Amino acid sequence: MSLGTRVTSAAVGALAALAPAAVPAHAQSAINGPSAITLTVGEGDSLATAANQRTAWLVCAPLVFGSHPKSGQACGELTEAGGDFDKLRGHGIRFCPFIYQPITVSAEGIWNGAQVSWQHTYPNKCVRMNTDDYVFDF
Repeated sequence: MSLGTRVTSAAVGALAALAPAAVPAHAQSAINGPSAITLTVGEGDSLATAANQRTAWLVCAPLVFGSHPKSGQACGELTEAGGDFDKLRGHGIRFCPFIYQPITVSAEGIWNGAQVSWQHTYPNKCVRMNTDDYVFDF
């Protein structure tokens, strides 16, 4: 079991314990499920061989917190995309050079109670930054 999986599992367990205390009884029916994800960014074609890997965990429901430095903004961005990492849209205003320095990102955990396992490799950091503004910005 990887560190990211253990952290996500611990966060989900903590959420289960906190949820009844954190949310009023009348509002609990509005919560569809917990959302806790481990995010990884690495320099390379795959995370297996990537250099300089960084990991952050993000909890978006029922509370927003985590090791991600911009948890609130990242959760907002993911909520707008319906938890679908392929639908993340940054501002896309950067003009990127045609330099191949791949960046691989991944997300593992749960979103709205459903299992998430996603990975993508971008040609360089600039292209990655055009795709999302906050989720992988750590």
